[in-house]
Amino acid sequence: KANHLFIYITIAILLCLTALYLYYKYYIENSAKTTSTKSIAVLPLKNLSTDTAQEYFADGITEALIGALGKLKKLRVISLTSVLRYKESGKSIPEIADELDVQYIVEGSVQSYEDKVRITAQLVRADPESLLWSEPYDDHQKDILNLISEVTQSIAGEIKIELSTKESKKLKSTYIVNPEAYQLYLHGRYQWNKRTPESLARSIEFFQRAINEDSTLAPAYSGLADALALFGSLEYGVYPPKDVMPKAKDVALTSIRLDPLLAEGHASLANIYLFYDWNWEAARKEFEKAIDLNPNYATAHHWYGTYFITLGKFKKAFEEINTALSIDPNSRVISVDVGWFYQYSREYDQAVQYIKNTLELEPDFVIAHLNLGFTYTLQDRYNEAIQSFQKAKELSGDYPLSLAALSYSLAVSGKNDEAMLLLNKLKNISQKRYVPALYFALIYMGLNDMDQAFDWIEKALEEHSGYLLYFNVDPKVDRLRSEPRFKKVLKEIGFN
Repeated sequence: KANHLFIYITIAILLCLTALYLYYKYYIENSAKTTSTKSIAVLPLKNLSTDTAQEYFADGITEALIGALGKLKKLRVISLTSVLRYKESGKSIPEIADELDVQYIVEGSVQSYEDKVRITAQLVRADPESLLWSEPYDDHQKDILNLISEVTQSIAGEIKIELSTKESKKLKSTYIVNPEAYQLYLHGRYQWNKRTPESLARSIEFFQRAINEDSTLAPAYSGLADALALFGSLEYGVYPPKDVMPKAKDVALTSIRLDPLLAEGHASLANIYLFYDWNWEAARKEFEKAIDLNPNYATAHHWYGTYFITLGKFKKAFEEINTALSIDPNSRVISVDVGWFYQYSREYDQAVQYIKNTLELEPDFVIAHLNLGFTYTLQDRYNEAIQSFQKAKELSGDYPLSLAALSYSLAVSGKNDEAMLLLNKLKNISQKRYVPALYFALIYMGLNDMDQAFDWIEKALEEHSGYLLYFNVDPKVDRLRSEPRFKKVLKEIGFN
């Protein structure tokens, strides 16, 4: 009888386990599938115009469609920078979908003629590959945003995404645009996405021309704010922050006033609140507003990640930048910043690996070589650091940041004479153009001349350099942390 009881109990346990397994298999998994976020990539729309100069217009319409789809919270949408690599790639839809980890692909074409535009789009399921929907859309160029909204709603309907009242309102919040102004804006974003000093200068020209053509075009103000903010950043160091950031803030506020539902405008303002006003609370609110309006705006997640880095909240920082990377997996800027985040969290091996992965995709990416050099320096791998900085110097044509980084690394490795030669060269350059004060502070830190380093940091405070926020976590300034003047600097920028 005892044996029979044992058998009955064993069978009962097995039946319970089987029931639990079946419940999980058929209910939980299926429930997850039905509620999980769907994913889509919009491949660059082909330019059917005979004018090859209209290529940027096709890319701009692609970006606008991506932006409209990005407003849907139940849809993960790949960013423009990650789909541009598939222009004329020859890869199949399943291959592209697999590389981007998406379920659906949109492809099609754009043709502008006289005062009209035609968008032809088709929606394809990747696995198994099957055409779900194909449709041409025609309208006047002034109604291009309404046309994009129509395409977006058709796609949402085909992949069974139920729009909330809020999402429907956002999609319908379109307005008539001046066709000439909108094309100038699209050209500006095309240049801005290249992220070189030369292309940023061209983007500012196009954004300003768009505003001159149509003073109510909200996206153009956001684009201008972003370009000006980058010009005032330490990374580009083109103008003193105090000369360009107030202007950037004004145009970002104008963008929001003209279109309160434009995610880009809120992200632009958040970036300025953080890196110029040093106002964390205002920045947080604007970042969250931008992400709420467009959960697929990779730049907002990326910049929100840097917000958390400045506060030393590494877990949240990685959550945000990894979200950005899932939206824009081929972005060299986001990818290299993941390595930079690892550097600030003092996980140097992971930083090196991530930056090297970026360089495999983009061997001539100057910022990646600089970040790799700084990481090597922190690991006391001075020869490798110097090689990385020399490569950056070569690629950038003696750009001031490359000279400063190389001088710093030479100084830290004990090659003071060589470091001083570059320092003097940088001082000569500063007589002809703006060179950020923190470049000089970095070199004097390497030379272990703390008095000079702090003098230049004081000048950076006068410039209102946004990079000072990273002093809270940057391991490169560890040698300064015990100095009383360092604590005063942190207090002045808002850290207690």
